[in-house]
Amino acid sequence: MRGKKRDANHREIVKIFKEYGCSVFDTADVGNGFPDLVVGKGSHNLLVEVKTPKGILTSHQILFRDLWQGSYHIVKNRIDVHALLVNVGLEKDFEHEPDMFDRQHS
Repeated sequence: MRGKKRDANHREIVKIFKEYGCSVFDTADVGNGFPDLVVGKGSHNLLVEVKTPKGILTSHQILFRDLWQGSYHIVKNRIDVHALLVNVGLEKDFEHEPDMFDRQHS
């Protein structure tokens, strides 16, 4: 089976999820609009489509997203990964944590 082309930031996104303690299963070769990653943490399983900053969904991906009744997320960078994990309750929001610079100089 020929592998699907991955977005340029695919490896980096996988690495970032793992830094947050997530398990990551790469499903980019599944095709037919199925998301690139299945990400797990705690009792949550997330279907995640990786896109570059200017990337857009293909028609197959749009159809999958529209028909899928479970969680479906698109991430493009570290900020998106963090926001996703905050939104599903798996990480604290940076805004509520003291700034590291302030802690070192207070």
